[in-house]
Amino acid sequence: MKSFLNQICKKAYENANEIQLKYHQLKFKESQLIEQRNDLERQLINTKKILENGETLIGKINVVFDYLSRGNAAADNNEKTSKEDKINLAIQMLEAREQEKKKISREIHDGPAQSLAGIVFQAEICSTIMKKDIDKGLEEIEELKRIVKKTLGEIRDIIYELRPMSIDDIGLIPTIKKLVKIFEKKENIKVNLRTGKIKQDLDQFIELTIFRIIQEILNNIEKHAKASEVNIQLSFGTIFMTLKVEDNGVGFDYNETISRVKAEGLNFGLIGLINRVEEVMGEIKIDTGKSKGTTIYAKIPISKDVMLDEIKDD
Repeated sequence: MKSFLNQICKKAYENANEIQLKYHQLKFKESQLIEQRNDLERQLINTKKILENGETLIGKINVVFDYLSRGNAAADNNEKTSKEDKINLAIQMLEAREQEKKKISREIHDGPAQSLAGIVFQAEICSTIMKKDIDKGLEEIEELKRIVKKTLGEIRDIIYELRPMSIDDIGLIPTIKKLVKIFEKKENIKVNLRTGKIKQDLDQFIELTIFRIIQEILNNIEKHAKASEVNIQLSFGTIFMTLKVEDNGVGFDYNETISRVKAEGLNFGLIGLINRVEEVMGEIKIDTGKSKGTTIYAKIPISKDVMLDEIKDD
């Protein structure tokens, strides 16, 4: 009997040691997760600072564009030379603005996004270990995974907003298709996209401008149009490309809206869209009215050379 009790005690002692070992393993994993969570918080704070710095730089560049667009009396004496200098500087500004966005995008991608992916992986390991006997801990880990995955998705959206890196890898048209697909899924708005073949290589800053224009139009539709369907048509020539976007939304009073946003000093939305087109010597026409939807037509040069030719022809 005594021998039997000794065996039971020995077994209980061994089980207690095993449980204690698992407990210490889980505590170690927990400390790792806490440290990684703290690191994530630091990374997100740094990301916010990076974004704020980027927005400040872009704001300063926009101030320069505003100054260039107003011109001055001295420029009138040599209008064509002034315009050519202006367009060269504007192109440099556009390229600098996109380069800064690209830099910010890379920093976010290589920093917090990678950390978040690592935390998700660690959470998967903890879930496997803790499934045996620590239900509450498992629930907390599952919640952590949910939050982290959501945050990771948000950061990836920020990266895509700042710089569509796929435009360098797969080209303009596939990147626009990706943008449209994301918009349809997010807003539940049907988008009919028609694109012609690119006949002549577009300058990179023109590709980025076209993408940003479409992005801005879709953002405006999301915020204001209350549309259920959008038609986008892109056509490419050897000198110009044209863009036509129609929606079946509520429309707006164009003159009243322009006057209001100018009076309020706003430089985004409708004004930002017009500025983007004019920055590259393009033309834009907006046909809209209350309860009639909106049609936007833009004609954009395909390269810097075409832009300069347009100046010489003035």
